[in-house]
Amino acid sequence: MNNSIFLDKEDVVKLTGTKVRKLQIEHLFKSNISFQLDRNGYPQVLTQTLLQPNVGKRASSTSKERVKSIPLIEAGVK
Repeated sequence: MNNSIFLDKEDVVKLTGTKVRKLQIEHLFKSNISFQLDRNGYPQVLTQTLLQPNVGKRASSTSKERVKSIPLIEAGVK
């Protein structure tokens, strides 16, 4: 890695295991690694996203919690 805030293209290839842009995006998405696309469509991953485990991670769909609904009268809303 270099001193840039983004990973190099070579680092993204190492991280995802592929040079194919579409497959890189798919791998990053499935791995819940936050990224943005540059104007050419290549994924840009912040270096800090990988150094701090909870920064930039997307919430997985399996970790959703249901919100218990209660009637407005019980909640004290008038």
